Amino acid sequence: MESAFNPISHGELDIGLISDASKQGWGAAVGSVSTGGLWTAIEAAEHINYLEMLAVFFALKSFCKLVANKHTKVMVDNTTAEITINQMGTSHSAKLNSLVK
Repeated sequence: MESAFNPISHGELDIGLISDASKQGWGAAVGSVSTGGLWTAIEAAEHINYLEMLAVFFALKSFCKLVANKHTKVMVDNTTAEITINQMGTSHSAKLNSLVK
């Protein structure tokens, strides 16, 4: 298990998706098309790292027709979200692992 890893292809990209979150809400864009929304009171009480991942999840759902079956680069400004995506999970947060999967 010590040498196990999940390699991610870094080949040529088809599309880029930008996602961001705050304690108030989230936003995402693919090219000139954007979307976003406000958190519910329950969501807003979550840790910002979880909200950043949730924003990525909502972005992928929102743009599923644009990103389906395409090599998509997800750009986030949260290092925890970046590492969790790149490693396909984290050993530190079961909640983030569940969301990433």
